Amino acid sequence: MEFTIRDVGKMLKKSWIIVVALAILGAMAGYFVSEYVIDKKYEATAMMIVSSTNTSAESGAQMTINDYNLNTKLVNSYSVLCKSEKVLTQVEEKLNIDPGKKDLSEMIAVSAKSDTDIINISVTDTSPQFAQEVANTLVDVFQQEVMNIMKMDNVQVIDYATVPTVPSSPNVMLNTAVAGILGLILGLIIAVLRYILDDTVKDVDSITEIMDVPVIGSIPKFN
Repeated sequence: MEFTIRDVGKMLKKSWIIVVALAILGAMAGYFVSEYVIDKKYEATAMMIVSSTNTSAESGAQMTINDYNLNTKLVNSYSVLCKSEKVLTQVEEKLNIDPGKKDLSEMIAVSAKSDTDIINISVTDTSPQFAQEVANTLVDVFQQEVMNIMKMDNVQVIDYATVPTVPSSPNVMLNTAVAGILGLILGLIIAVLRYILDDTVKDVDSITEIMDVPVIGSIPKFN
């Protein structure tokens, strides 16, 4: 079925209240769920830098391209080590975390900035203070494990995690907008269905469209 601009105008004129109402209700529902139903989560992030040599090495030495490439490879290896069972177990012990209640591996995200020797450790939790504690404890434990395993002191902390003040999720504005758009689409679908399923005759043009015959005359309506 093809719609003309005139058909669209009739459709919206007939059902505009439904379309607008569903869009508003959808936006309100998205805002309510995001603000009051979904738990707010906070992300605390610490930043470290990896070097290919011990920090106690000669300070005046210049970094070569080989050192830079080696640093990048170490970053990839260290990113895996950050979330190893050995490291996470020590973090749980230091913070007295019950493994049955908190799964640190699900809370922690380790990312390496592309083509750099920078490692970001992010911890997400409903408690901003707890997220910060885990991130900073993980950094300290990780540094010690690098020395124990690699026999190198080549990881330095650039920034320790601070207590996040703004939740990282949910995104209230985005969820509200998406829910409003979904409500709008639902309203338009209902408007189209109402228009298609409505086979009542309302004007002369409707008779011509339905019966495919010309109208000879019409009786006007008087009050």
